[in-house]
Amino acid sequence: MKNNRINELIPIANEALLQQFDAIKQECCNEKDDDKRKKIWEKSILRQDENKNAYHINEKYDGKISAFGVTVALSGLLPALAIYFKESSEVKTRPILEVIAKIIVVDREYDQHSQLSEKIEETDSIAKGLVGHTINLSENERKELKKYVLDAAIALKQVVRTYELVKI
Repeated sequence: MKNNRINELIPIANEALLQQFDAIKQECCNEKDDDKRKKIWEKSILRQDENKNAYHINEKYDGKISAFGVTVALSGLLPALAIYFKESSEVKTRPILEVIAKIIVVDREYDQHSQLSEKIEETDSIAKGLVGHTINLSENERKELKKYVLDAAIALKQVVRTYELVKI
């Protein structure tokens, strides 16, 4: 049954990646300063080749995406969210949280997806909405959300494997 669940989430994860790419692309198009545009592109997990025929994954994200589920399983949901929200490494990790949150909201199997959606809309970032929502949950509700986060992380990891990894 778990494999069926992940298989259902894979197209949702792929769409969440594509939506994130489109949002970042739009943000870059609106920015005139080259340095600022470069910083905006650093947040993009997905990239497009010069001919715009194919997408690929920034290889820096491969390890961070793979490690996210393990971090949640070993450290717990809140510590993992805090680590990825802080972005202390050279790889921007908040975009991973954004994609995970989008997967959970679109999936709608999570009982509190509408509360998560509301929290995201209240904040200035999807990642901040996910963290804020999680903080406000009871321990039992956090355990429930953790299952959905892990499923979303596995689906995202599977989707990343379908794209070519490139050094950027």
